[in-house]
Amino acid sequence: MSIIGQTVVREPLITEISDATAEQWHVKTGKTAYIVGGKVTGTAYTPAMMQFDGSTGYYSQPAVTTANNFFTCVARIHGVAATGGAQTIFRVGTTNLRLFLEVASGSNQITARAWENTTNNQLLYIQGNTVVTDGDYYTIFLAYNADAGTAVMYVNGQDDIDTGFGSHVITTGTLSTGSATITIGANHVGALLLGGEIGFVGYRDAYLTNWSDFMQADGTPKEIDEIGWKQWGGQPLFWNKGGLMTDNAGSAGAMTKNGTITGPSGGWPLFWNEHGQVSNNLGSAGDMTENGTIKVGNGGNYV
Repeated sequence: MSIIGQTVVREPLITEISDATAEQWHVKTGKTAYIVGGKVTGTAYTPAMMQFDGSTGYYSQPAVTTANNFFTCVARIHGVAATGGAQTIFRVGTTNLRLFLEVASGSNQITARAWENTTNNQLLYIQGNTVVTDGDYYTIFLAYNADAGTAVMYVNGQDDIDTGFGSHVITTGTLSTGSATITIGANHVGALLLGGEIGFVGYRDAYLTNWSDFMQADGTPKEIDEIGWKQWGGQPLFWNKGGLMTDNAGSAGAMTKNGTITGPSGGWPLFWNEHGQVSNNLGSAGDMTENGTIKVGNGGNYV
């Protein structure tokens, strides 16, 4: 229609989420909209998570070669109740730790620490503002650059570093490198165990700040490119979107499952890979053998 010589074009009212394009808003239900495959949908990407029993279950991998003076770690946790003791999310090293990411004892806040390679001096000691409560989901993005003395920690889309924390330290120094034991859900001797779920977990020796490539503004995970590693900027040492670290998609090889760790309630399929790359089978039956020539496609471009 025409009003005072100007043409007004009215977009049709969107009544179904599935009809919305990436440039339109869903106005009927008021739900949070997620852009997936160019469409706005009301369905978030929610990968599976692994359940740690809190008394025996954790993943470990000895003699992993670490390098550089920086790192990035991503993890999602759920159902972690206050226990009065520290609960390990991700740990690199046995002494003079390169990284110790935990739910802190007493405060139940997410804490990250790193030590100098040859001393007991802490280069990084930060605590989040968020208090972890049983039943809620928390997606964590942590990165530290020991050359520059800079760090970022986002929890559920929010800058979570509490600069008023009494032991707060972000400084320069030299991180431990070389052979290290990596653990998820406990320390290297199976103590400081986490009771709850861990998924969407990975680690790379690089300093990234692109937290919004890994999660929505409310902390809901985003899909990760596991062929070109666009979000990670290269293949990480460790990564599995569902937390199944015996099937590590990173370069450091499969981790060992210790004690009791169970999968999603619906169970894992025997075979699954969203890209068809079943030589990296995410199901329970192990990797398939690649025979002959099979090219890996990425958006129609073969590499």
